[in-house]
Amino acid sequence: MDQFQSMGISKTILPLLFIILITSGCGSDVPPGEIEGAPRSSESIYEQDLRFLETKSKLFETQESKSQILFGDLHVHTTYSIDAFTLELPMMGLQGVHDSAMACDFARYCANLDFFSFNDHAESLTPDHWREQKEIVQQCNISNDDPVTNLGWLLNTVRNIPFCDEGINSMELPLDCYEFARTPQDLFSKLDEWQSDSIVIPHGQTWGFHVPLGTSWDNRLNDQGHDSGKQILLEVMSGHGNSEEFRDIASANILQSGEMSCPEPTDNFLPCCWQAGEMQKKKCAGLSDAECAARVELAKKYTLAGGPYTNMVFPEAAPEEWLNCDQCTDCFKPSFNYRPKQSAQYALAISNFDSGDESPQRYNFGFIASTDDHTARPGTGYKQYERRKMTFAMGPKSTMWEYTYK
Repeated sequence: MDQFQSMGISKTILPLLFIILITSGCGSDVPPGEIEGAPRSSESIYEQDLRFLETKSKLFETQESKSQILFGDLHVHTTYSIDAFTLELPMMGLQGVHDSAMACDFARYCANLDFFSFNDHAESLTPDHWREQKEIVQQCNISNDDPVTNLGWLLNTVRNIPFCDEGINSMELPLDCYEFARTPQDLFSKLDEWQSDSIVIPHGQTWGFHVPLGTSWDNRLNDQGHDSGKQILLEVMSGHGNSEEFRDIASANILQSGEMSCPEPTDNFLPCCWQAGEMQKKKCAGLSDAECAARVELAKKYTLAGGPYTNMVFPEAAPEEWLNCDQCTDCFKPSFNYRPKQSAQYALAISNFDSGDESPQRYNFGFIASTDDHTARPGTGYKQYERRKMTFAMGPKSTMWEYTYK
């Protein structure tokens, strides 16, 4: 916004400028070509909008159902989330701060959404940010004169906020501390204290970038991990990929003792622990066969212990040396390091027969797809336009990673 002010452009016309900048080239992967013909008149634009509204109203006017079709995005981050803040730094090739007001403008004027929600990470959402976001939800009209522009300030502020005392009703806690829930059951109880309708939507589950090996929906199908009245939806697709499909693959074998062993590869799946062993074999020059075999097993063990952070076993290795390990090669748009027992298909197939109820306990989810956008752009769908801004194609530019707009 400040760069527009320095050009002498009033903030009052920024929303219109923003629309022009975003929509002038979105939705096409072909060159812009040449401008032909006269510009459209305001009357023709008005008539087109009127026809759209008439068609939309007729679509909803049915005798059989009072249902209404709405379009929205229920998983949106601003740069109040520290990971989003870091990824949006100019040194990462992107544009800098995107706050809640910008998300509101984008949802209204660009994506034309009927609804959206803020989902910034709780551990980096300061009390001031939380109060501000609640106001924006109420108004969706807050000024962005004073955006957070210093990552160091944000990290220090978050670090110095104390945790709230436990055992106090949520409604009675002060506004300058972090309230937290140790377990899903604690979260459900705290939501009940607000005495308002609420739902809990689990994040797309198969993304293994931060999920430990062996994680499964089985572990939460109980009264401590699941509330059937609140967890009524599941994010089955997001910018992180597909969380729908189950595959009979495993990055680790879980033994009865609780320890893990490394499975052998198959035609469709390469465990990262196994690939770590293959990488170690290439480093065995000058070692005895026994010493090499011992180091191979140690590499597998360290990889299993590292969980999702397999790259730390050989931090000097290039990404391509890991090949396609832990990836679901035949899934539709799979999440990174796919965890099949976290998929929707697996969740809906299992039952808890030890729940003590007359009938076994089961999950009964509806499904949503969302963006999990981290640039305060709800409903991003311009896949052929500015991929580094509109998708997860982000990170520092280098000769190693060539980003193309195809």
